Amino acid sequence: MPKIARINGPRAAFLRRFLPLLLDFDKGDKPTGQVTNEKRKEFYDCTTRALVLCFGYENTLGNDSPGDLWDTTYDEIPAANKMPKLPEPESIERDTVIKALTPVVHTWYKNRRTEANSPAGRAVLTQRQVERTVQAFAPLAPPPKALDVYQREFKQDYIDAFAALWAKKLEAAGTDEDALKVLKRQKGGKERAFAAMRWDQESDLKKKEVVQRCKDVYADVVKRHKSLWGSPHDALPNSRMWSAISFHRRSA
Repeated sequence: MPKIARINGPRAAFLRRFLPLLLDFDKGDKPTGQVTNEKRKEFYDCTTRALVLCFGYENTLGNDSPGDLWDTTYDEIPAANKMPKLPEPESIERDTVIKALTPVVHTWYKNRRTEANSPAGRAVLTQRQVERTVQAFAPLAPPPKALDVYQREFKQDYIDAFAALWAKKLEAAGTDEDALKVLKRQKGGKERAFAAMRWDQESDLKKKEVVQRCKDVYADVVKRHKSLWGSPHDALPNSRMWSAISFHRRSA
């Protein structure tokens, strides 16, 4: 169970990416209505789940090395019943961490929302626009690797075998604290190597399924990338087209 601390550093940067979605709830017809409040609750639950999956349940608020979900979109965040499979004790601990961090994430977003909706929030929104515009001009991300997608979205195909193997290693380490610490540090890399081994052993049919999923994921990435060039008349004022036209007008 991680120590409840402030959300900062890469954790704050990760959560801030979803802030525009939360702020959009305030622009609806009934920003304080029951339906909107339920959407906000779902948002807090979903982003907390993403935070724990990205930074790990062992030390979520102290881990500075994000995992595979760092670049995820809101729609790609796994549902509670679709999270990567873990052995039962670890799954229970992860659920406990998510439950404990949900109010912490809620409070963090509440403070950001208050800032954005206050007179002083103009600077916050301006910074958000700058950040998103910089991201818009960034090069298109490369296609995902098959092993990355296999490990992230087809984890159930190998995790039981890896868990059994890892349980033997833990049993062999016994109560040796130094050995257990080494195993804890190595677990991520060992799982990666195990996943790579199982990937090499997969059937052609399974590999085709994973490769197709890679194509689908990348198609969404390309679509979002292209959408940043939207027409100024129907796009956000920080789209690539808006930025280019604004720069041209200021330079004229």
